[in-house]
Amino acid sequence: AVETRDEFLGVVSHDLRSPLSVILMATRAAARQELAPPQAQLFQRIERSGRRLESIINLLLDFTRARLGSGIPVVLSAVTFHSICHEIVEEVRQANPGREVLLEQHGNGEGRWDATRLGQLVTNLVENALKYSPEDSTVQVVSRGEGDVVRLAVRNEGNPIPRAMVAKLFRPLQRADPTDQQAGTSLGLGLYVVHEIVRSHHGRIRVHSSAREGTTFEVTLGRGLPAARADRGHRATEPVSQG
Repeated sequence: AVETRDEFLGVVSHDLRSPLSVILMATRAAARQELAPPQAQLFQRIERSGRRLESIINLLLDFTRARLGSGIPVVLSAVTFHSICHEIVEEVRQANPGREVLLEQHGNGEGRWDATRLGQLVTNLVENALKYSPEDSTVQVVSRGEGDVVRLAVRNEGNPIPRAMVAKLFRPLQRADPTDQQAGTSLGLGLYVVHEIVRSHHGRIRVHSSAREGTTFEVTLGRGLPAARADRGHRATEPVSQG
């Protein structure tokens, strides 16, 4: 029954992509026309909802790939982890203008990874941190190159995750706080997909959560580069700023 369910989700999610892409193309084309403000706002809302639906479909597809296949597929290439983090944080800031998201970067961020999947990983962790923290609090993102590895830490100041829940966080259809009304529309797949992306890169993810320290998700990834190249580090820090 579980396997049939997963196959069904995969087929339905895949088949939904084609009509959704047509809807998004049509709304983008309409948005380029000279429309009255009410009509322009209507098409903008349709496009935002379409992008949200696209994100949900992609989550479901990743879920079925991970459950039915050998994990989430990755295509490795030479990329800079710091650049990926910077781009995602900027996107999240634009989408959440009322929230403060700080970014700090150190060391050499070069390595061989799947850039698209790492962008998805960073997005899911930062959005999760925003979702489970007060509106007036700060989310901190730190990417750091250290020797043969790079590390990502995403910290928020929300309520601590119950110890009993920590071990279940990366299971599908789980939430850090099932009673949180703000997460009521969440599928509970974001952290599962994060875990599978880390696993596909042979990395490690850990969670630290307490009332005093807040909650931090820490990802460690090997570079997949010769040690001599990884040691030629540089320091890149971004000034503390508010999104």
